[in-house]
Amino acid sequence: MAIITGGVRIGGFISPTDTADTFPVTKPEFGLGGLRTVSNTTARNSIPSDRREEGMLVYVMGDQTYYKLEGGISNSDWSILALSATAITFDASPPSSPNLGDFWFEEDTGSFFVYVSDGDSLQWVEMNGQPGPIGDTGPSGGPLGPTGNTGDTGPQGIQGPAGSGGEVDLSGPTFTIQGINALKFIQGSNVIIGVTNEGSGSTGYINISVDLEFILGGTFT
Repeated sequence: MAIITGGVRIGGFISPTDTADTFPVTKPEFGLGGLRTVSNTTARNSIPSDRREEGMLVYVMGDQTYYKLEGGISNSDWSILALSATAITFDASPPSSPNLGDFWFEEDTGSFFVYVSDGDSLQWVEMNGQPGPIGDTGPSGGPLGPTGNTGDTGPQGIQGPAGSGGEVDLSGPTFTIQGINALKFIQGSNVIIGVTNEGSGSTGYINISVDLEFILGGTFT
């Protein structure tokens, strides 16, 4: 068995005085590698290189993110520790206490967000991609169908009542009557209007609105 040089030999493990003693026996800040907690990335980058080793983890409270040293122990070798356990929230409002890598689907707009760190702060970043191109127009529909047959003629409507009789208008061009009692308008046995001619003649104008029987005699010129 080889002797370890450069260290303080301890025959047992470090422990508090008894099981009720809550005082810590170690402080990660002063240890080599391992897991420790710091307030921000500035404090993370200030960890002395003598206390660093590849694979060590540091939790930064300012952005609620775990970082690990990978590929070296310089500040450029810090990378975010990807955790597989993430939460997906479906709500109109973002979750009140998200963790790094959580997802949020905004129900009102259909937007999708992820909770990420930019090195200085944590924020929701929308993950929606750009709209894709419009697809080709689909084929047109088939030809129009044939015109249907003409329907049967409907039944004839009921005949309306007869209208009232109109007036007979005998006005108009003048006429000359020769002879006595050449023209009479008679209703029953009564003579309604008589036109006579004595001498050279007579001209009459008649406008009547009753049913009449005409008895004509004489010579019309």
